[in-house]
Amino acid sequence: MLRTKAQQMVTGVVIVALGLLSAAPQEASAATYRPQTEQELIAYVYGQLLQLQALLNAWRTGEFTDYSTVVVRGSSDYNIDVTTLTPRDVTDEDADLRGEVDLDTARSVEVWFEYGQDDDLDDRTSKRTLYDSRGDEQTFTINIDDLDADERYYFRAVAEDPDGDREYGAIKSFYTDDRGSSDDFVLELSDRTIDEGDSVKVDWEVPRDETGNQNWIGMYEPGDGDKEYILWKYIADDTDGTVEFTIYNAGEYEFRLFLDNSYDEEVTSDTLEVE
Repeated sequence: MLRTKAQQMVTGVVIVALGLLSAAPQEASAATYRPQTEQELIAYVYGQLLQLQALLNAWRTGEFTDYSTVVVRGSSDYNIDVTTLTPRDVTDEDADLRGEVDLDTARSVEVWFEYGQDDDLDDRTSKRTLYDSRGDEQTFTINIDDLDADERYYFRAVAEDPDGDREYGAIKSFYTDDRGSSDDFVLELSDRTIDEGDSVKVDWEVPRDETGNQNWIGMYEPGDGDKEYILWKYIADDTDGTVEFTIYNAGEYEFRLFLDNSYDEEVTSDTLEVE
């Protein structure tokens, strides 16, 4: 029954849209919206169709309820943007999740993290409101605790603009242990799958006593020796940062971190698939 209703709604909007586009008077009006031109009307109807399509998709994937609020990702009119950053102070039971949000034209946004032991991200932190009148980028940190030791956790940053439209950062992961990420080597990828010609960001961390201007990251095919790198880049003389690689050939790749121009890897990333 829900599917029938959703399909009827989509069909109804299409019929109404066609009728309006063919015979809309100059003073066309609606209860909550008054398009002044045919182009505005087209944009408005298209936006409504996207919302209805999202509603139908939500029902098909089992995410629909009678109280569902459908949000089309990447639809913020305020042009906000959110980035998931590498976590800090990871122990065997808690971690500081970090994100960065660009408010652009928004005066305020709500931010939080979704996380879990798989990429379904079933858990969510509390929300935090960030205010800014200049549209600057802001970083934010939220601690999560009661984690299981020696487990992998996935997470991503989420930002919601004043209209309720949401933007999502990339999904990252970390392992819980009792060493703390600030005292360990870390390599995290912004994506697990990309297309040929696209870029992937590699977040890295090194211990405080291992920083240097000749530390580097290489890209490899899995199983290749440390001297058989395909691409490489030096990293900053710092404890953490991000480098970006653009990859033009399909295949599977991994990234390895080295110190002082050596060929003795300290840590290897997850596998990246380029399609």
